[in-house]
Amino acid sequence: MERLLCDLKIIGSQRAGDRIYQNGGSLQIMHPSVIGSMWRLARGESRFTSVSAVTACLSEALVLADEYTLAWKRSLNSKGDSGDPVSSDRLKERAVHFIFEVEGAVVGLRHMKLTYAEDLSISARIGVLMERIVTQLNILKDILGITRAQSPSLSHLYPPGEVLVLSLGS
Repeated sequence: MERLLCDLKIIGSQRAGDRIYQNGGSLQIMHPSVIGSMWRLARGESRFTSVSAVTACLSEALVLADEYTLAWKRSLNSKGDSGDPVSSDRLKERAVHFIFEVEGAVVGLRHMKLTYAEDLSISARIGVLMERIVTQLNILKDILGITRAQSPSLSHLYPPGEVLVLSLGS
């Protein structure tokens, strides 16, 4: 779980122009450079492998957030006094933690999308991933009762018409 949380923070700290690659099973950021590009080429790293690694990481995090949310919901619905309120609170806390970490990673996804804006295929994959994440996070927040005041909206990260504007630039 620690590796996953670190990877989410790495995705979230990515800036436009940075490249993500895997090293020893964890994600790393490479800043733009000729040597870095040659190193990525020699290792067989590409845009596709970067997006696939990021997608796998975010999917894993969403699955965990979903599992914690459902376990919390089940603990609330358990009959009798056998439900432990402390463990119920911990389940909700873990779910909320993962939700906020994934939200932070969406910022890095936006930068990744800008980095690969000229590649419509990769840009579309990132856009679909962002839409899926925002939709799933909103569902989980509704289930957990997280209000908009507690969690900022992510709509500014994916403005309407962005794909169209980016595709017209080339």
